Amino acid sequence: MVEATAHQEQVVGAHSGLKPCQDGSEEHVLFESQREALQVILDRTFDKFEVIGFTTQVVAGCIF
Repeated sequence: MVEATAHQEQVVGAHSGLKPCQDGSEEHVLFESQREALQVILDRTFDKFEVIGFTTQVVAGCIF
C-alpha cells in the first residue's frame, strides 16, 4: 500500500498520494453508496467491500 506523506506537494493534473478513508467520513459514505452499482456492473457479489483510501486530483481549466 502506498502511503501519503504530510509534506507531499500536489501537482496540477496529478493525483495525490493515497489518503486514508475513515469510517463515517464523507468519502466513506460516498464509496459505500456505490457498492451495489459496482456489483451490478461487475456481475458479482463482494464477500468483503472495504474502503481503505482514495486519491484526489487538482485540475485547472475554464468551463465555457
